[in-house]
Amino acid sequence: MNTFKKRFLIAGVLIGGFFLFGSAGKAEAQSFTLSPASGTVTVGGTQAIDIIATNPPATGSASIRITVPGSLLNVTGYSDGVGTLTFGACSGNSYTTTQVCADVALSGPGNFTNGQVLGTFTVQGIANGVANVGFVANNKYYGQADYTGTGATFTVGSGGGSPVDGVGAVSGEQLPSTGVFDDKNFLWYGLTLVSGGFLVYSFNKKRTQKALNHSMIDHFFEKNRLG
Repeated sequence: MNTFKKRFLIAGVLIGGFFLFGSAGKAEAQSFTLSPASGTVTVGGTQAIDIIATNPPATGSASIRITVPGSLLNVTGYSDGVGTLTFGACSGNSYTTTQVCADVALSGPGNFTNGQVLGTFTVQGIANGVANVGFVANNKYYGQADYTGTGATFTVGSGGGSPVDGVGAVSGEQLPSTGVFDDKNFLWYGLTLVSGGFLVYSFNKKRTQKALNHSMIDHFFEKNRLG
């Protein structure tokens, strides 16, 4: 094969690879999605927002860090997604009035699936305006770069004025790829369950032994009375 043909073949392979893998990379961009991505919240009313895994990598753990503009919206609650466990990264809590700060892992072995709901938080309207709910630093899948992409936008009350962003970064520990089995929080959770089970077992064992002792004493006295 002459030099020209070799160069042509190599160029074709490179170009084909670029379109093939470059397109795949675009389609498989790892991110988080908020659903709904927009809407209207009345002042005093509430809105539940799902945090969804979008093309997640091969991992079963993630750090969720979201902020809301406290002058317009307040976070009032957070709940686990189906098949996930959550540990709060804001001084032990999974949310404050202006932040969601949750370390999320699958409740068993495996990886997140595309479209899986990792958790749901609820916001309440505080004042009229347009509120941007966004991802901030330390929001990521395990072993990946921070994701600070598109969040959600809500009109509160009658709206009006310029959109207001959530402010402030949320810090917190990120979970390891093995999720529930390696992180110290999950390890503590497991140890707590084991300890609780041991206490219940010990209590039941003592209660059974006590009942047995009473039965033996009653039998002794009954035997002597009849004798």
